[in-house]
Amino acid sequence: MARHDGPMAYVADVVVTSDLRRRGIGTLLMRHAERWARDRGAVTITLNVHSGNSAALALYEQEGFRRTQITMRRDLT
Repeated sequence: MARHDGPMAYVADVVVTSDLRRRGIGTLLMRHAERWARDRGAVTITLNVHSGNSAALALYEQEGFRRTQITMRRDLT
């Protein structure tokens, strides 16, 4: 796994309403985010996604993102 030191961009949320999904909008949004980040000198772009969100995982992996971290949780209630 390559390690890059330098500025990092973070994608907080990507939302496409259910009636507009599967039309390439998420792909366009992610490509725009990457261009935006590159234009500002970022060498890495990161995001978080819930493990059960298979559609988002597929989109991000299609766009070249790779899984780099596992977060675990135990509910106490």
